[in-house]
Amino acid sequence: MLPIRLGTLNSPGEQDLTVYLLSPQGRIETSNYRTAAIPTDKEVPMLVRNQLAPFYRHVFRRAYEREGKSVALLEYAWNTNNCDPCATELPTSAELTEAGVFWRQQVGFGGQTSGSMPQPEEQAKPVFLTRLHVRYTATFPEDLQFKVTPNQSTFQGRSILRHAYKVAEAARRWRPIKLT
Repeated sequence: MLPIRLGTLNSPGEQDLTVYLLSPQGRIETSNYRTAAIPTDKEVPMLVRNQLAPFYRHVFRRAYEREGKSVALLEYAWNTNNCDPCATELPTSAELTEAGVFWRQQVGFGGQTSGSMPQPEEQAKPVFLTRLHVRYTATFPEDLQFKVTPNQSTFQGRSILRHAYKVAEAARRWRPIKLT
């Protein structure tokens, strides 16, 4: 549970909250509000390239309004043992421990028998990271409540920028092959 109602006393307008949630099972969603995915894999014009922050704020606002405003928008979810593509460097074991991950075991190596390689004693348990973005106002009737789901599919809200193919530039680099 995350108490957001208390925060509405300090602000008469909208407030944004980004929540990072960690779980050994899978994605985390809100249990008392809907959780919806931010739009992803949409082609956008190249002029957006230098204005990604204002563009994303616009995408978020449109999704927030389209979903009826009482929603938590999923921005990304992935297992920290692997990600593709990674939005950033994978968190280290120390960073995960500092963030409150108590269930993860370090991979340890057992003893060796003559001529054998050391074998892992225990596999590191997964840490599934979910990032939710909530915009709320004083009209939100309840604090946020969360539930862990078994859903381990990865998700990342992303936009596609297509660079134009420059024919003249490619033609200069092309050299015909002489066949003999």
